[in-house]
Amino acid sequence: MRTRMTLFAANSIGTLSRALFLACSWTWCIGMWFPVYMVNDWGWPGWAAFLVPNAVGAALVGCLHTSRSSPAFVAANRSAMRAFSVVTILFHVSWLTWLLSLLFSRSFIGQGWIGGATAAGTVAAGVLLSLGKRWTIPAVVVYAISLLAAFWSWRTGSTLRVPPDAGEQPLTGLVYAAPMLVLGFGLCPHLDLTFHRVRQEAAGWAGVAAFGLAFGLLFPILMVYTLLYAGGFRDGSWSLYLWAHFTAQAAFTIGAHLRELRPGGIAEWGPRWPVRRAQVLLAVVLMFASAALPWAPGYKEGVPATRLVYELFMSFYALVFPAYVWIVAVERGVPRSVRLRAWAATCVLAAPFMWVGYIERQYVWLLPAVGIVLVAPVAVKAFAHALDRG
Repeated sequence: MRTRMTLFAANSIGTLSRALFLACSWTWCIGMWFPVYMVNDWGWPGWAAFLVPNAVGAALVGCLHTSRSSPAFVAANRSAMRAFSVVTILFHVSWLTWLLSLLFSRSFIGQGWIGGATAAGTVAAGVLLSLGKRWTIPAVVVYAISLLAAFWSWRTGSTLRVPPDAGEQPLTGLVYAAPMLVLGFGLCPHLDLTFHRVRQEAAGWAGVAAFGLAFGLLFPILMVYTLLYAGGFRDGSWSLYLWAHFTAQAAFTIGAHLRELRPGGIAEWGPRWPVRRAQVLLAVVLMFASAALPWAPGYKEGVPATRLVYELFMSFYALVFPAYVWIVAVERGVPRSVRLRAWAATCVLAAPFMWVGYIERQYVWLLPAVGIVLVAPVAVKAFAHALDRG
């Protein structure tokens, strides 16, 4: 009996630790900031439209992949998954730099450069974190930091507020945007190397349980915090406690993705130093450029330069990566080279509709963008069969 209880306790602790890792590795600069824009545009319904497909799509990775099938999926899509991690790291570099520069310039400290230096330190912390082998303690610490930040934000002022049920944009726009949200958040998780790390280490129901706990409870808790401080940002209120939340979660995500790209990771690049130097140089240039974004001219009224750059990064997760999963990663009896060309063509065709739909705020045009992606595999397969018959 004691042996069974010990085994049960060990399994439970392992499931919890993996769930905490998943929740923190997926919180991202998307989970910490995109709902702020969604709440500004559509109130709390925008947050709900973000959370539901996000949590469901991430949880399904634990159900649709197994410890045996995951290595094969990674091997078949290694290049795309590496690109996913690189873009994710660069996204964090850009977002951290401009956001912290902006927030610190508005704080009692009054020095934007402190925010930029803090962003650089956060990236460096992520690099150091990627060198570690045991991630249980960092996951617990980072999640605890976010909970404490939420608690003290609530205790010390009016930073956290429940947003209204409407925003600056009509709710019909959210209806048109919903299919794009489902497409992006439903398919992108399959390219996340940190997810496959957990799925490969946790066989059977242990992996399913870890994903279920992470995205059925732990991740939504963090997103409630995002909802409440999004309401505060909407009214011009924020707290330095958010700095702790942003930097801890960002460093963890950067480190978790770098870990998988390093030697020993599940998608390691090996000693390709020119590629690595190019990535480091790009990150440095992006950091300096992003530090100036808060004071750069806006694209149009209601779309400052910071939001435009953020949404351009989001286009990878709304179009490029989900289209890859849907067209290339899903095997439909069509040669991979044909699927890759179809994916590239689909992105080119859908991109103008997405730009008009989201950047220009004419949301109805998001529907044809999604339609092009969804129809592409059917069209490619029909075309391939027609060529075979010919």
